[in-house]
Amino acid sequence: AQILNLLLELQRERGVGLLVISHDLHVVRRMSDEVAVMYAGMVVEQGPAEAVTRSPRHPYTRALLDAIPGTSPAERRLRDRPRATEGIASAAAAGCPYSTRCPLATDVCRAEKPALEGADHQVACHHADVPAA
Repeated sequence: AQILNLLLELQRERGVGLLVISHDLHVVRRMSDEVAVMYAGMVVEQGPAEAVTRSPRHPYTRALLDAIPGTSPAERRLRDRPRATEGIASAAAAGCPYSTRCPLATDVCRAEKPALEGADHQVACHHADVPAA
């Protein structure tokens, strides 16, 4: 936390830009104005940090946010999520790279790579408008 605070202070004082790479979207939201979420080398969601982290539209972004454990045992969410045995190595060669792990995946996901679409808050998902479970 001290290092992140120091970086934010340097950013304010000197007007420098920072590129923050992390799986922790809470840190990214605190440190960034804009966010690009990537999976297997493909941008799957991007936009203002507040919008992407408060209203995620891609299932991978939702999974990243769900992976952040709560502060109490009652808030822990990891144990309810299925674990991937192969990780990113299981990314699909065709279609959406996340389709091998996505709970919303359908035939169109496995066949067609989704385009990054939207105005300020963009998402590359055939099912971006399906609400989170």
